Amino acid sequence: MSEPKRSKVDVVEKVLQHEGGYQNNKADAANKNSKGEWVGTKYGITPAVYEEHFGKAPTQQDMRTLKREDAKKIYEERYVKPIKNNLGVDESNPAFPQMVDMAVNHGYSGMVAMLQRATGATVDGKAGPQTRQALESVDPMQLNQALVSTRIQEYDRITKARPETSAFLEGWINRAQSFLDG
Repeated sequence: MSEPKRSKVDVVEKVLQHEGGYQNNKADAANKNSKGEWVGTKYGITPAVYEEHFGKAPTQQDMRTLKREDAKKIYEERYVKPIKNNLGVDESNPAFPQMVDMAVNHGYSGMVAMLQRATGATVDGKAGPQTRQALESVDPMQLNQALVSTRIQEYDRITKARPETSAFLEGWINRAQSFLDG
């Protein structure tokens, strides 16, 4: 018997579970807005993403009161649609949930660069024809496994470059590994 297709809602909900609510950890520079103020993140929405979506630099109050429904809309526009439209990957692909999670966690171009590393495509962070071709030539289950390894390598690189982030390493690895079983 085949597994049921995952819905967009299931994918977004899983990412929201990983991201959690509001936080303003000073070890994470992504918590600063474009004015250099520490305002935090919520549901994985950084001040930079908030500003692009709403057209204004958020305050700490804006970040604290960000609605879950707004975060879901942002996920759909910035991460789910580009993965489908630019890469041709949808919910039926076992790697899709992880790709959405990666796009939220690493930014869309960061996700594409890791996808390129995992598939052997030229790494430029852009979802062009070579990336799509590389994606089509890889078994989706093997791709999903390779993405977990690629993410762990990326987290290791991040913590070596910015030792203050090492407190996040175990959680990041657990997050990546949560996609091993789908």
